Amino acid sequence: MFIYATFLVRSTGADALPDALLAFNRRHSDLPPREVEQIAKSLVQKFRSDGIGYRYSIRGICEELGLSYEEACAAGLTHLMPQNAAVREARRQRKRERDKERQQRLRLSQGCRPRSGTADPPKPWLTLGMSRATWYRRGLHRCTRTDERETDPSPATDGGLPADGLKIS
Repeated sequence: MFIYATFLVRSTGADALPDALLAFNRRHSDLPPREVEQIAKSLVQKFRSDGIGYRYSIRGICEELGLSYEEACAAGLTHLMPQNAAVREARRQRKRERDKERQQRLRLSQGCRPRSGTADPPKPWLTLGMSRATWYRRGLHRCTRTDERETDPSPATDGGLPADGLKIS
């Protein structure tokens, strides 16, 4: 009721507050009308003396409503609750995961293939337990390179040409 009264004073002024609180009480609360009138009078005096009314923070609203963080989450009112760093980070992480999945679906719909289906190049230095630099320094790349060729050497580089050169008939 305090939150509603603050809203009314800021939007309509303190003069309309008692009638508005009685109407609010008829719809949403079971307080006796006499008690609502007393609340309205005290709030009007408070608003007129301060000149600005109550300024509720998010924490103040939750305290007035008597909400704990768990109750607010269950009711779907997490936007009202002050968050600590762990809650903010968990929310950011969930957003990152949703965005990542959305981007993957978008790329797949555009015809892109995932990289997980491609074959990694062979890394023979790992099977020998050495670094890549050591593998190349020792010249071991030359030994396996000839075995892994896709095509055979051509006769021109193999010395297969006749001594008098290439004859075209």
